[in-house]
Formats: sequence, structure tokens, C-alpha cells
Amino acid sequence: MHLYSLDVTAAQSAAKQLTSGQMGNYQCPDVERPHESVLHLDGGASGERHFYTIPVDGGPRTCITTMTGSNEATVSPDETSLAILYSYSTRPPELYVMPFAPGAQARQGDDHTHGRMAGVQVDRSQVITYKAATASMSTRGFLHPK
Repeated sequence: MHLYSLDVTAAQSAAKQLTSGQMGNYQCPDVERPHESVLHLDGGASGERHFYTIPVDGGPRTCITTMTGSNEATVSPDETSLAILYSYSTRPPELYVMPFAPGAQARQGDDHTHGRMAGVQVDRSQVITYKAATASMSTRGFLHPK
């Protein structure tokens, strides 16, 4: 699935494809940005999910989140900050906050080692990517420690 742009005010308008490749679009939050769209994209075989901006007239997308794993971002009402529900295969979901800007540092808002999560064993599996002999695509897998 890909994201397209369409000028609904033009008499004759063709849809312009904005995304391509092995990324799947999951969500396009309602944000008041006149020259760009915001979207969550799944990284295909990598299993990562990041938050991006992309110009509505086409062009390269800009990744806003940088933490390896799943980054479910919610834009603040004034569109200056993001609240991110971050998780990874070996970590429980945790809340982070960051400025709505590429390369900004995310700050952890909660810590799973305190409160109700204290003492909970976290899976320390290693995430690997491998190519099966009979498959044309890479597959993700987990190596579990003894």
C-alpha cells in the first residue's frame, strides 16, 4: 500500500504517488501541515516502524523517529512535540517524548524497571535477519539465550 497526493481543486488532476518500495503505510494522522503529510511507515523485512514527514508535492521522506523498533507517535495539539509509544522485541512498551524535528533526542517518560513492572523478566532475545534457501525475501527471527 502506498500514499498518493491529489489536487482536488484542479479541473483535471492525476494522483501522484508519494511513497514507494517495501514500506507499508499504516497511519496518516490528521495534522495541519500545509506542505507535508505525516505518516507511520513499517520498514518491511526489518520490522521497524517509524514516523515520517513527506512533501505533499512529492520528494524524499524525512524520518523523525530514530529508535530501533516500533515508534507509535502522536503529535501534540500545537504540533511541536511527539509522544512516542516505543517498543522493541526485547522490551515492553515505554513512553517517550521528543520535539517534532528530525534528529531530535527522545526523552524517556516512564521506566519499566519501576512500579508494576519492577522484577518482570524482559526477553533478551537477539533479533536476526536471514534468507532461507527456498525464499527470495529475508525473514526476521529471534535467537533466545539459554
